[in-house]
Amino acid sequence: MKTIIPKKAETLVWWKRLLFEEELVDRSILMMSPLHLTPDIAIPVGKHRRTGFVAVNDEEFRMEVFKRLKLNPIGFPNVRIEAPASSNSRWKSDIVWGDDITDLWLARGGVEQRTAQKRDAHRLLGIAFGYKIERILEVYHDNWHLEVV
Repeated sequence: MKTIIPKKAETLVWWKRLLFEEELVDRSILMMSPLHLTPDIAIPVGKHRRTGFVAVNDEEFRMEVFKRLKLNPIGFPNVRIEAPASSNSRWKSDIVWGDDITDLWLARGGVEQRTAQKRDAHRLLGIAFGYKIERILEVYHDNWHLEVV
């Protein structure tokens, strides 16, 4: 089964609306894991996007994606396999590229209680991933930490 698939228009449009550097989506790699229902996307780093990751469970798929990303060290520098960033992740590992943002993941903390510090950590994660500021603020607005979950 070939897991790297042609780009799907709806996935690409969604990401273009999210990213500050929309043109990075045109250089992305869209792939279909045998265990996922929707496509995964590997978007390269850019001027504003410092990092990226794809969560994986299947060992064969993990190695295929890892090798594919290693072929493009400009768009996908420092490719590595790590434990999932989220402690409650259902994925076995993440394929990560670009800057190490472990400190931002840790600052984000768990979901049990919202705080202004967690809101700010989420905002910084969004910036590291190169998301548009207005999209970050839509989700993590000034009163986010006051909302009842």
